[in-house]
Amino acid sequence: MSYFYISREALDKMKAELHELKSEKRPEISRLISEARDFGDLKENAEYHAAKEKMALLEDKITQLEEKIRR
Repeated sequence: MSYFYISREALDKMKAELHELKSEKRPEISRLISEARDFGDLKENAEYHAAKEKMALLEDKITQLEEKIRR
């Protein structure tokens, strides 16, 4: 594992971003996925696939921030 140094201010900013992603963005995208499911067949549901992709990108960002904060 590699280490890197950041200021307290930068760490606080990352923690705030992580909190926002988990408490605001994740529920918002979950709602979009739920709404898109109601549009019908998931195989051909562009809204559903777009929302799932957004969620995957969000989860990647959350994981990256958690890793940086842990170091």
